[in-house]
Amino acid sequence: MDLREISYEQAVFDLHMANYRILELSVRLAQATGELKRLQKELRDARHQGGGAATSPGEPALPITGRKREVPPPPAASFWGSLVSTYKKTAASQARKALAFFGRKPKLLFVIDEVCGRQPSGVNYKVSRNEISILSFRGWAVPMASPQAFEWIEVTVLSEGSQISRKIKPQERPDVGLHFGNPRLASSGFLVQFPLVELNRGSYTLVIVGILADGAAARTQAGRLEII
Repeated sequence: MDLREISYEQAVFDLHMANYRILELSVRLAQATGELKRLQKELRDARHQGGGAATSPGEPALPITGRKREVPPPPAASFWGSLVSTYKKTAASQARKALAFFGRKPKLLFVIDEVCGRQPSGVNYKVSRNEISILSFRGWAVPMASPQAFEWIEVTVLSEGSQISRKIKPQERPDVGLHFGNPRLASSGFLVQFPLVELNRGSYTLVIVGILADGAAARTQAGRLEII
């Protein structure tokens, strides 16, 4: 893998991770909007039950006749739809810029949810031989060129002097199928483990390979690993 390809794969990974975080935040915003709507409704109900608009303690309630009709906030569904639309437009724009620079499309999209049971904060992973004995990666991977899920997923940890791999059948990830609107991608997860006794201290590259039923394969660099 030359420097140009490494830079490309890194850019694609960073782009996808950013879009994944945007979608995750949009879900939380939608939940907060629903809670805000509920509180606004409770406040309106309390005002009506009190016979008028809220006032300071000890003051009579003000009549509500003649008040302008309140316009309810946009429903959560509309809010969610707006966020998803913005997310898709932003992702498409960034993807076009990346493709224009690198000149070809990514063949595989992935997310690493956990490294040794912890959520990673970026693409550089660090583990200590003094703290763990098993190196594990949990995540998912889907092909860009096929609506079908991968038949096999292979994760490789490699350096200049050595490499070890684990090849597994994809695991159930219904959230992935739901996210992409394709139930066939619901089997796209992976969990691979490497005993640390098989790896020396040093720097490694993590590579994910997805293999379709017809034997076609897609390969991508998934980050850097440092074992201390």
